[in-house]
Amino acid sequence: MAQARVTAKEEHPIASVVLLLLGLAIGVGGLHYGWGSLDNPGAGFVPFLAGAAMAGFSAITLVQSVLKGWRPLAEIWAGTRWRRPLVAIVCLVLYAVLLRDLGFPISTFILAVYLYRMLEPSGWTETLVAAALTTLGFYLVFQVWLEVQLPKGSLSFAAVERLAADLISSAC
Repeated sequence: MAQARVTAKEEHPIASVVLLLLGLAIGVGGLHYGWGSLDNPGAGFVPFLAGAAMAGFSAITLVQSVLKGWRPLAEIWAGTRWRRPLVAIVCLVLYAVLLRDLGFPISTFILAVYLYRMLEPSGWTETLVAAALTTLGFYLVFQVWLEVQLPKGSLSFAAVERLAADLISSAC
């Protein structure tokens, strides 16, 4: 059964307050890096504007929810299933921890396999192909196109290629 859309009457102002404070912190933090000018923006230009926009939109939703009223938090969160979001958070933390040691390709592939299996269980072939294509796509965008230095790890593609070459040369 499809869930009903949450109306303004059902919103709670706590999320708006948290996002308002976060937006203000981002904006103030951006100012510490220097505003620059419109012709030559500084490092803090975009963070300041993003924080200001976030704070502004949060202030609007805060005022709307206060004016229209809201339900108690216990009623809003009743029946929420927490298992999948918590497992996803744990996976992302593990990904961040293992990224440097395993390298981008291997850790991203493992994360993608797990998330694909968790979110939409399907066959292993489909999962492995989707994870490989996702990893390859991210690698091409970030490493090749944007030239971002991704963590190589001790088991990088180069290390795997060298290991394969050594195995082939010793077998011949």
